[in-house]
Amino acid sequence: MSPTYENAVNLFSKRMLSRLDSNSGKGHWSECEDSYLIRRLLEEVGELVESIIDKEHTSLIVREAADVANFAMMLADNRAKTDYTVKPEYRYYDT
Repeated sequence: MSPTYENAVNLFSKRMLSRLDSNSGKGHWSECEDSYLIRRLLEEVGELVESIIDKEHTSLIVREAADVANFAMMLADNRAKTDYTVKPEYRYYDT
């Protein structure tokens, strides 16, 4: 991984974790149906686009982007945990 990519991904992942921590009382995504997570992902994309169009403060735009990324991660995580055709080295969660 390029150092430029690595720095950006590391910083953004900290923002994602911060958003997950702030919503930790809502339960775990493994208990959610794909349809719910997809609906929430699309809602978050709408909020991100709106914040960009409205020229909101950068901190709000980054927060919305982290929310989008988290819902995409939740869908991927749920799928990886249930798709046993995924090679073990690509399963990024703890077993």
